[in-house]
Amino acid sequence: MSKSTSHNILIITYWAFDDALIQSYTLPYVRIIKSMLNPGSTVYLATQEPNQLTLEKIASISDLDFVTKPSLYQPFSKKTIFKLRNLVKTLSRFIDENEIQTIHAWCSPAGAIGYLLHKKTGKRLVIDSFEPHAESLVENRTWKKSGLAYNILSYFEKKQANAAEHLIALTNSMKAYARIKYNCENPNFHVKPAAVNLELFDRSKYPSIKKELGIKPNTIVCIYAGKIGGIYLEDEVFIFWKHCTLIFEDFKVIFLSNYSNNEFQKKLKLHGLDESTFIKKFVPYSEVPKYMAQADFALNPVKPVPTKRHCTSIKDGEYWAMGLPVVITKDISDDSALISDTNLGVVIENYNEEGLKKAALKIKDILISEVDYVDRIRSLAIRYRNIESQKSIYELIYSKNNQD
Repeated sequence: MSKSTSHNILIITYWAFDDALIQSYTLPYVRIIKSMLNPGSTVYLATQEPNQLTLEKIASISDLDFVTKPSLYQPFSKKTIFKLRNLVKTLSRFIDENEIQTIHAWCSPAGAIGYLLHKKTGKRLVIDSFEPHAESLVENRTWKKSGLAYNILSYFEKKQANAAEHLIALTNSMKAYARIKYNCENPNFHVKPAAVNLELFDRSKYPSIKKELGIKPNTIVCIYAGKIGGIYLEDEVFIFWKHCTLIFEDFKVIFLSNYSNNEFQKKLKLHGLDESTFIKKFVPYSEVPKYMAQADFALNPVKPVPTKRHCTSIKDGEYWAMGLPVVITKDISDDSALISDTNLGVVIENYNEEGLKKAALKIKDILISEVDYVDRIRSLAIRYRNIESQKSIYELIYSKNNQD
């Protein structure tokens, strides 16, 4: 094949363009893929936008090295699944009109759309960040196992796993899970944990803003950037913070979340927490690192349901890159074991009062007793979450000599 031959790719996601999952987890790989294509190739990024105004805004972006293809968001539920047929029809036409050769879908809900497009158009299919999403939603009690949404997505997870030319998972354990759950023996199985932008998440680049935030010099600061409830613990998070207020002489939480202020106030009252302990903000993703740089340790309260063993945790790589010891639930990806083995963080073993108190005491011990832990923790991100080490996967799939 001539090296001048172009190769057009449609990358499908189930997130909005401004979502951190696009900005932090998808775009770095989109740019890596684009860099590996022959001249004249185009990468199209399909997103799911929350409203017409946002859709028009994203569609108008022109200063990118890829082309956006936004659609209105349709939740993956029994009420709207059949509406997705219109999206598949639209994207099928788009694939034909733009001579797309590869459909590259990110995570299994987008992979369901990717599979349908693959069957309709015959274009090759790559599934990225493959994880047991349907089962996870049942374990978190978001869906019921008898429900239509679960059964449809579970069906399509099996289909996409077996149809994909390349299957990119998040942990090594996902290979055995896919074999047992989906009867999948894909010969092109790759493992890619969530990488981190090591330049963006580098605490040495961010000056102190503690005075601006009202944080005293000797205050111990915990940061949590994320949601409460759903796939994350809820009351347990506030109980943990309560124990921290009792254990540390002076303690603050930087809570970067869009968690409802009404629910937040209820939780503070329920668990006897003072609002002055918290700095609650919802900021653009680009501003998250400067707040992380003010912290002494971080929290990742993912619910420890069985399928989370096979998933990735984007937060951990970002926390590690900032040199922060992480308090995490057990059996999350490969991260809980890594934190336990290195003693550079805390794994919560029990979620009752005693277990959460024990976790608070242990993080205090690490902060007091460990020497030079910031650099040692950052080395975890450099070793295990470095995007440079993952380029070989995309080179195998999209190298100029393999494009057809």
